[in-house]
Amino acid sequence: MHFPLIFLVSGALAVLFWFGGAKYTEVIEQDVTTRTQALLIEEAVDASITVSGRDVTLVGEAPEPLVQELGEQVAAVWGVRSTENDLVAATPANGVDFDASYDGKTLTMNGLVDSEDAVDVLADIHNSLPPGLNVINSVQAGADDFVNTPAKVETGIASLTQLNRGELSITDDEFVLEGVAANQTRIDQIKRLLDTRQAQLDPLVPELYITIDPYAKLSQECQIKYRVAMQDNVINYVTAQHNIQDEFKARLKYIAETAATCGGVVLVEGHADHRGKEDYNQALSERRSDTVKQFLVEHGMEADRIESFSYGEFRPVASNETVEGMAKNRRVEIHIQHTSGK
Repeated sequence: MHFPLIFLVSGALAVLFWFGGAKYTEVIEQDVTTRTQALLIEEAVDASITVSGRDVTLVGEAPEPLVQELGEQVAAVWGVRSTENDLVAATPANGVDFDASYDGKTLTMNGLVDSEDAVDVLADIHNSLPPGLNVINSVQAGADDFVNTPAKVETGIASLTQLNRGELSITDDEFVLEGVAANQTRIDQIKRLLDTRQAQLDPLVPELYITIDPYAKLSQECQIKYRVAMQDNVINYVTAQHNIQDEFKARLKYIAETAATCGGVVLVEGHADHRGKEDYNQALSERRSDTVKQFLVEHGMEADRIESFSYGEFRPVASNETVEGMAKNRRVEIHIQHTSGK
């Protein structure tokens, strides 16, 4: 007569043990899932796991060196009974990775870009730089497609070579320029150039880390004179003209007198707006720089201490889409290239 009671108790205990075992298995499964998934989140974000009790299956992609290693790490997690590793090696991203350095004499370019157009731009970049500059170019195509890479690298080199020395890095994620500039004007011009071409640089946002050290080797007196002279180091032009207007002659005389007294090498750069053909603008900017160089010589400077180069329309400082912008782009800039003293 006790059998029904024994059967009832046994059944209740069976249900209790089944429920307890199922709950315990659920807890173990959740614990195993949490700890194994933590490994993947840290090492391979494109991989995932499935857990059945204490049996773990890995699926998805991981960096090739980690495929076997992750399987071993998961197998070693406490509570894991068996591991099936179905991970496959991920194809590595082949992003743009371009860098360049410049020291005033040599421009060195390395890395990987995404198109032959970008390679061609860099192969011809010497045509837009001062003659005699040593250019070392080992850039190759082969990166995954990016956006406006030719314009990005051209803009980067146009910015880098305005520094006394510096380094440039362009990837799919960053545009970084660092180095030393002759003066704040140079930094401001680089910023304006980058602002003007921001549409071509998108989605990259330029990062600049530039310091100034233009007159370290000069006397205190000459440092003051040069700083005053370089406050007004840009002269502008009427459309299609290269003659120096009277309003700019006094500042050019002061620059010539300062350089003649304090020594150093002056760099004269000619520029044009974008109206007219490229060859015409190049020739016009050359006439502008030649006229300024001649004026400086006539007012006391030695010709061999004047370097000149002209960029045509290559380096705008303002938008060529407005009358005001074009007026700013029709210019000659005078910079102190070296200040070793007399």
